[in-house]
Amino acid sequence: MTLDFLRISYTLVSDGSRDLSLLQHIVGWVIRQVGEYSLQIHPQVANFSSLRTPLVTLEQRLREAVRRFPCDILFVHRDAEGQPREWRVSEIDGAVREAGIDQQSVPVVPVRMTEAWLLGSEAALRTAAGNPNGKIPLAMPRVRQLEAIPDPKELLHRLLATASEKPGRRRKMFMRDMNLHVRRVAVYTEDYSHLQSLPAFRAFVEDTEKAVRYVLRSGQRTPGI
Repeated sequence: MTLDFLRISYTLVSDGSRDLSLLQHIVGWVIRQVGEYSLQIHPQVANFSSLRTPLVTLEQRLREAVRRFPCDILFVHRDAEGQPREWRVSEIDGAVREAGIDQQSVPVVPVRMTEAWLLGSEAALRTAAGNPNGKIPLAMPRVRQLEAIPDPKELLHRLLATASEKPGRRRKMFMRDMNLHVRRVAVYTEDYSHLQSLPAFRAFVEDTEKAVRYVLRSGQRTPGI
């Protein structure tokens, strides 16, 4: 049986608001790659800024996320920040169990920082910098080296500034809006398949595929989404 235009919802919980906007594009791209399905994706990001009482633990944040943003799949982001990826995955799995979450859950654990996953497309970077036809050479890292970069965020900022080719005062204004330019890199990256050589990204893709297939084939959908 051919399954066309099925609707699937997800909620993304992240370490910080900056990562939410970056990862939303990556998560959506990965979901759309799942084989034989044509999916209508309903994305949600877990924003807790309106809460009077801050949520301290990951368990609390996950429980509140599925309560406020019902979904079929819960994506949970934590940067590895130099720790083994397995530690962060174990931490996420434990919090999911403690929170009593029934939905499928997928850990999203880039090695170092999320920005490492945005360093693979020179075309997207130049376009995000507002200079898509720029010719100045960019010292783009090789994909297989991305997980070894000590500070991917600093490197991404430096490459964007170089790609902009803006001088003096205009360069300072460009740097002031750097968060916007970084988000544009995620938007303009049309294909993340080049990251499949990275173990952390490959694991994220495999976990997402399993979760999507389970939700669609089991028929266990979140009502009202």
